Amino acid sequence: MTTLWLAMAGGLIGMIVACLPGVHVYQVMGLIFLWGTAALTEVFGGSAWMLPVVTGLLVGYAGLGAVPSVLASAPDDSAFFTVLPGQRLLMEGRGYEAIFLTIAGSLAGLVGVVVVFGLIGPRLLPLVRTVLSPHFHWLLWLTVLFMLMSEWPRELAPMQGGWRRLLTAWRSLGMGLVTFGLSGWLGFILLFRHPGGAERAFMGLGPALMGLFAIPGLLLNLVSRTRIPPQPCLAMPVPPVDTWWRAIAAGMLGGGIGAFLPVVTGGVGALLAGHTMGHRDSRGFLISQGAARMVYYAGGFLFLVMPGLGMVRGGAAGMVRTFGWIPGPVDYLQVLGALCMSGALLALIPAPMVRGMMTLTLRIGLRRLSVGGLVLLGILIAVSSGWPGIRVAVVAAGIGLIPPLFGTRRMNALGVLLIPLGCRLSGVDGRVAEWLGLL
Repeated sequence: MTTLWLAMAGGLIGMIVACLPGVHVYQVMGLIFLWGTAALTEVFGGSAWMLPVVTGLLVGYAGLGAVPSVLASAPDDSAFFTVLPGQRLLMEGRGYEAIFLTIAGSLAGLVGVVVVFGLIGPRLLPLVRTVLSPHFHWLLWLTVLFMLMSEWPRELAPMQGGWRRLLTAWRSLGMGLVTFGLSGWLGFILLFRHPGGAERAFMGLGPALMGLFAIPGLLLNLVSRTRIPPQPCLAMPVPPVDTWWRAIAAGMLGGGIGAFLPVVTGGVGALLAGHTMGHRDSRGFLISQGAARMVYYAGGFLFLVMPGLGMVRGGAAGMVRTFGWIPGPVDYLQVLGALCMSGALLALIPAPMVRGMMTLTLRIGLRRLSVGGLVLLGILIAVSSGWPGIRVAVVAAGIGLIPPLFGTRRMNALGVLLIPLGCRLSGVDGRVAEWLGLL
């Protein structure tokens, strides 16, 4: 019974965190581990609180992550593509529809995690890992290659051929490659010469990820003159059944790839799901994004406790293992129960939270909301990482501003993870770091 209550508490906190523009659940989780571990361990007589609380945090955050993505255009690294169709529906006065379609996809993805991974995962996934482990490095580089090659020029206006047309087409594509390279360089610096030293390694990438993905959107809101139109909460049309099935299947596949392959994040999984659904139906696209996001967060954490697997995927699993926790035989069932309980909470109470956030955004406007988000992010970075973290966030924000200013994908900033860790999987990270002058 304690597990269920802890999962519900974690789920509620995760949903609140999801509604705060730019704030990532890993930041809050890191602060809980840093400041609350001793007290919670004493209250509950051990570390039994850890798994249900973390599970609830992930489910709540993944379920309501579309709220800031749609309203404040401040996505984290697993929600880039929700911005495009979500923002379009928001400007059409259909913001509620965009958010609730994504939540519905998240719930469907959670059901898939519990049923599919829960039933066949312990038997199938250890075998899959054994077969694929020697090939993880080139599978990762192929995924990166697809990510870079699947971006097309944004300039669609007709013009005369020649060098001018070529340069115009490569304006966004070239800056996407620049973003990917600069963020990868930053990732190598943080991996080999973190400015905060070893004592800041616990949350080393947090300020960089906030600077790359959250801060630029909030800064652009400060200079934007966009006004959100009224959002009537009317009856929303239900997509056809075949749209649901295709979207959920695409989201499960994309999120599963992001959760299973090392270094590949939920954003890359969302990209794969988006290429499956994005050109067919915008509502199905949003459903697939919600499913991919939930599978990435919840499924990735479930892999840590799955019998015979024990894979560390995602920041939550890494934090849990950092504090010396070792999975036991009953932890898998405990996490499955926590997934079900926090999922039930997600199905029951998101409506008032979404309405409250929508009302607040319409009343105070994007600029004031973004100012509050920037202040909150600054406080969190200062508390968790100090002045070195603030400096990293400022540099990362400069890189993160390139995609929205030049019309390229924000996902290209994931080079901060993909390049250094991909090189590490390939066994060449030391050579590249030496070439960059970091050794």
